[in-house]
Amino acid sequence: MVTSEGVKRLAKQLGLKKLWVKDDGQNPTASLKDRASAMAVAKAKEAGAEIIACSSTGNAASSLAGNAAAAGFKTYIFVPERAPKGKVAQLMIFGANVISVKGNYEETFKMSAEAIEKWGWYNRNAAINPYLSEGKKTVSLEIAEQLGNAKCMNIVLFGSMAKALGMDDIDWESVIAETVPEKFLELNLRAFRAGHEAAGK
Repeated sequence: MVTSEGVKRLAKQLGLKKLWVKDDGQNPTASLKDRASAMAVAKAKEAGAEIIACSSTGNAASSLAGNAAAAGFKTYIFVPERAPKGKVAQLMIFGANVISVKGNYEETFKMSAEAIEKWGWYNRNAAINPYLSEGKKTVSLEIAEQLGNAKCMNIVLFGSMAKALGMDDIDWESVIAETVPEKFLELNLRAFRAGHEAAGK
């Protein structure tokens, strides 16, 4: 958990007495996606698979490529042609077989699903593989371990509902949206809109 001066300034800006930030940049490929990918790799090994595949626009792909390479798995990763070049380069550094699809993410996902079914590869696609949320759940277990019995509000920023589903399986005290500081909601909405526009959606 991070409680740096920057976090303290953010807490003051949001009107919070105390704020902790969970830094998943400490994970193997510097992404929270490593939690799901680690579970995918473990289950692929358990299933006797040799190849793991997924479709992704970025972090999930690089996470899978890195974790799978460390465990000796071959990967096929489908990316839409608009995928950031830096992310594609990272996939190739990890030794992944990258398939660039001329189309949007939905078309990329469909192509990956068809290939996975045809060739029998292990599927790491989120919301399809039921084990991934078990990996994502570990962030909640770590927060509970690090904060002990501290009474706190758990605010999660996510681009995939699968992460929230994984965390929801933990017995957290529910906090309704009205209890979140208005400034935080404004910042979150602004960030969401900026990301939405950057993605060209």
